[in-house]
Amino acid sequence: MLQQGNNYLKMQRAYPMLDKALDVIGGIEDEPIPQSLSDIYTNRLKRQAREVVATISNMKPIWTYKSDNPLFMDAGINLNKIGTAWWQQTFADQKVKKALQWSMISTGYVMPIWSKDYWCFGRGDIDLQIYGPRDVLPIGMGRDHDLQNCYAVIICTEVPVSTAFAMYPDFADKLKVTRNTPSWYNGMMSKMRKITSKVPHLLDIVGAQKEDSSPSGPTIDIYHVYINDTTINRTGKPLRMGKIGTSWDYEVPFLGESIVRDVGGVPIVREARKEDCRLYPLRRLIVATDTAILDDNSSPWWHGKVPLAKFTIDEWPDQFLGYSVINDAYTIQKAMNQNLRGFQDRVAKILRPDVTYDPEGRAKSQMQHYDPRVPGQRIPINAAMGDGVGFLEMPEMDMQALLAYHETLKQEMDHLMAIPDMRELARANQVPAQDTLEKLMEIAGPVVQDMSRTLEHSMQELGEMVKTLIYQFYPPQRSVSLLGASGITYENFEFDKNSIIPVGYKNQVDEPGPTWLLTDNLERARQARNGCIFHIMPGSLHQITQTQYKMFLLQFWRDGRFPIDPQTVAEGFNMTNFGNLPNNPITILERWKEWQEIMLKFQIKQQAELTLAQVAIQQQMAMAQLGNEIDQLGGAIAGAASEHQQEGRPPSGSKPPHQEVKKDEAGAPRPVVSES
Repeated sequence: MLQQGNNYLKMQRAYPMLDKALDVIGGIEDEPIPQSLSDIYTNRLKRQAREVVATISNMKPIWTYKSDNPLFMDAGINLNKIGTAWWQQTFADQKVKKALQWSMISTGYVMPIWSKDYWCFGRGDIDLQIYGPRDVLPIGMGRDHDLQNCYAVIICTEVPVSTAFAMYPDFADKLKVTRNTPSWYNGMMSKMRKITSKVPHLLDIVGAQKEDSSPSGPTIDIYHVYINDTTINRTGKPLRMGKIGTSWDYEVPFLGESIVRDVGGVPIVREARKEDCRLYPLRRLIVATDTAILDDNSSPWWHGKVPLAKFTIDEWPDQFLGYSVINDAYTIQKAMNQNLRGFQDRVAKILRPDVTYDPEGRAKSQMQHYDPRVPGQRIPINAAMGDGVGFLEMPEMDMQALLAYHETLKQEMDHLMAIPDMRELARANQVPAQDTLEKLMEIAGPVVQDMSRTLEHSMQELGEMVKTLIYQFYPPQRSVSLLGASGITYENFEFDKNSIIPVGYKNQVDEPGPTWLLTDNLERARQARNGCIFHIMPGSLHQITQTQYKMFLLQFWRDGRFPIDPQTVAEGFNMTNFGNLPNNPITILERWKEWQEIMLKFQIKQQAELTLAQVAIQQQMAMAQLGNEIDQLGGAIAGAASEHQQEGRPPSGSKPPHQEVKKDEAGAPRPVVSES
């Protein structure tokens, strides 16, 4: 199978270009340069490749997990939050960037796995492993060039011997060294030997390399073979598959066995069919080296796919591997370097022109030490006989034509690498708001739009695999830590089996086939696959159509005459925590009707509250007015009483009261209390 997979790759037209593209990135040239000539080198291609990768890896997609099942609506919302947190915390975009760097060479692969010690010992997370075009060997590939439709796919991983022993300690006696040094080092040294064989002075550089500067330690190739094995259990007894105690532990009934399934609370009995009795419904996985089989069992991944998302930039229907973008402009870079070297050699020739001399008049040793570029030299001459020394004149060079030709080559390289469109795409977020929609649509050219659309398909596959890994390995406690206590409830999710799959979907199976399997793990795996679908809005990966779409949504919402709801607007702006309208309407028109009903109820409630408030205010005003009238009446009564009780001048209180004797009207004396 290894030989078959390698032969298939070698038949691809892009395969011979791999070494050339890697040499360009590494700055290694095929043609040796004599020591006496200029070795100036500009790796413009590498700079352009970095610019392309930096632009297309700057992804800001509008993606979401959607479901048409009401029982998975809340799960989809939480899944969006968890996926966003994982993407940001693990710097997943930087790992996807490495796959895109491989896609500049030919093809890159992203493999999402569960790393049980990702953060620290015992705290795992979803990790992305990156593979190059030679690391993945398809077996039985069809004309669709789809890895998921192959009979088998071999993933080759080169690890140090010590790492292999730590991974498989029970097979330490069977693990044999594949090579004494890493494969990349052997390839580089063979390339250097080829060059140094033509340039003797470079042999000193390679020979001067110290022993401890070379990579240390032998390596072993470990192969993970994912096989689409359709073997049926015909043994007459149920078989336990997977690893006991894991999330991929399941039991397979034998063909014809009477199986019972609880559907909607009603037990249903029937005989197991072929589709029920597949030994490897999640694919078969064989782990091996060149000398030993390390494991042979079921694949551990609930999604049941070859865990690879393929990334290519320049793909064509007749080839499995993508073409190298770098090779298209290699000859132009080669011409540019030749021009630069020719120009530098020309300058050196002018500074140190060729010298003619008469060997009878000058000693050869003297002329060998003579350098025309060194100023202030004293050259003795024989006035009687002449010194016999002369300088050869250099032909003129059209420097303007040379510089113009050099600029033409640079422009052609930019055109082939789509650099102008990449720069416009990178400035997409800086386009002024007053620019027209037509201007926004012209930001990226057709080549860049095609690249972005191709990458959306790859990200779709990656998102689906990450979804099932979240369902399979994220314990509910992790979800609580990411979403907060309000993000998950005991009523919606299952805690006893370390799963965040909604329990409401359980026991409502009405589909034939693998859904009748006796093992609950496979049922949960099916739910993880089918519960929510990963969706990317077309053109949103690099904001090619995102700005235009947002402007349309805002215009419709502000206008008020177009039937649109706030949930649709929030989804357009990637507000994953906005929530859903009641009754979970699907179409925009249904959502708008639901929103209108909400607004009508709100207006009625608001009017009722306003009416009650107005009545309360009127009552308060009436009570206040009545209180004022009572106060005024009380003041009038008090004033009248005061006038009736007091006669004459009121006392000043400047002196203490004292007793006096006055006479009444009849002249009789009477005692009174007097005040000042």
